[in-house]
Amino acid sequence: MLRIRVPSLAENVLEATIGLWRKAEGDPVAENEGIAELVTEKAQFTLESAGAGRLTARLAEEKSVLPVGFILALLDGTPADAEAARAENEQLLARRREEMGVAPAPASGPSTSAPRTAGSFRATPAARRLARERGVDLAALSARLGDRMIREEDVAAAEPGT
Repeated sequence: MLRIRVPSLAENVLEATIGLWRKAEGDPVAENEGIAELVTEKAQFTLESAGAGRLTARLAEEKSVLPVGFILALLDGTPADAEAARAENEQLLARRREEMGVAPAPASGPSTSAPRTAGSFRATPAARRLARERGVDLAALSARLGDRMIREEDVAAAEPGT
């Protein structure tokens, strides 16, 4: 069994967002094959598998903001392996919330996103670049779009100063 985690890309990058899954549960995966698109504040890249096997569990949804070390997927795992990975992820998220001084998630279900501070937002690098070029206020745009990640097409459709 192989655990695929959110990698540590740089010392100051503490989290990444799953932009898009390239593989579904049950799909075969070759070594070095892209399985997901990850987005950080500084870059967007394809996460490649460190080994070959069958993708038996995806442990987070697209648009989830996850800390470094979070187990994203399992290759050739069992249901028991997936439950153990989910428990490990919950411990990691609890530690992250504690470090940031955020209250625990509600008991209604597990959270798959790291806490954010008030007024913060997520935007792809291309969206940030276009916003600078066009004079679009990303914080204001984020308030209109809600909690989802701001993409280049959102900025392109926005009025300058929005």
